[in-house]
Parts: sequence; structure tokens; C-alpha cells
Amino acid sequence: GLSYKIIPPLLNYNRIMFSEADEPESMPVYNDLMLQQNQEDNDKITGIAPNNSELIVGQQRHLYAISYHRQPDVDANPSLIANRGMLNNRCWARYDNSLYILDSFGVHVARGGEAADAIGDLWRDEQFSSTNKYFFAVANRARQCIRFHVNFSETGYPKRWLEVRPNSKSWTTGTYTTGLGAGTLLN
Repeated sequence: GLSYKIIPPLLNYNRIMFSEADEPESMPVYNDLMLQQNQEDNDKITGIAPNNSELIVGQQRHLYAISYHRQPDVDANPSLIANRGMLNNRCWARYDNSLYILDSFGVHVARGGEAADAIGDLWRDEQFSSTNKYFFAVANRARQCIRFHVNFSETGYPKRWLEVRPNSKSWTTGTYTTGLGAGTLLN
């Protein structure tokens, strides 16, 4: 009847472990990369996402890009690309050749700045709920949009959505009568 959490040591919050080629279940202890914390900010990894030929590693307040040629343990090159972050591992979606990411300030594009200028007054003074573990994003090519499912003052599963249409650079918002736990990509 008790609940518990397994929390990794603070040292592991910015450690990326990887498997050997063609051995997805084999992760030797020495196969890891550490993101350097040169920003005088104790940040931690919140999610990862593929972005063309690189892997985007999102922290709460920073984004890193990792690329390598043959051996990650020898020639991987993590580099800071933005002082924007990722709320969780489900708060990103690919649309065309861009990666749209939700952080505590709103939506941004990896290596591309803001998603649209129209977002400025979209939610005015409201802040995202601090319980953002259920937030998620879904790209819908048929509707030509990306929908971010969020809460503001609500808790639990997301009951609101922010929808960006990259082609027209426009935003819309809406609410659901009940919270959603997940979505699917529609082509």
C-alpha cells in the first residue's frame, strides 16, 4: 500500500547511456556521455528527440545536439544549441524538417527560434501547470498542424490544446471536456 520512487544519483541526471551497435539490450557502463554543465545552472535531462542527422537532448532549460560519425564513445560531439528546454519526453513533434518542442516558455523550434510570432498573446498571464508529466504533442499532417496538449490551472491529464499551423504560422486553442492521456500521429 506504499508508493515509492527510484531516483538516480544527481550525477546521472545528465548522463546519456547508449548500447553497442546491433545490441539494443547491451549497455556497458563505460558507454556513456555526460552533458557538461557550463551554464552555472543545475539542469537535468527531461527528454530526447531525433532531428534529422542528430539527436536532440532536452533539459528543463537547455537543448543540446549530439552527432557522431562511427563510435559515440570516441567521436560524439554534444553541443549546446539553445537556452530553451523540453518539458518532458512527450512534448515534441516533427513536422516537415522541423522539430517543435514545448518548454515552460511555450513552443519553439529546435535550431529555428519561435514557432510563430502570433503566440505572444495566446495565453497571456497563464502559466503551465507544474504537473506537466502528462503533457504531449501530436503532429497531424492531414490537418497540417501540431497540437500540444497541456494544462494551466488544471491538474491530471491535459484538458487544453494549443495548435500551431506551421504553413500559415497561426495558432488556435481549445479545451476538452475530459483529460487526454495520449494521442497518435495522423497522416
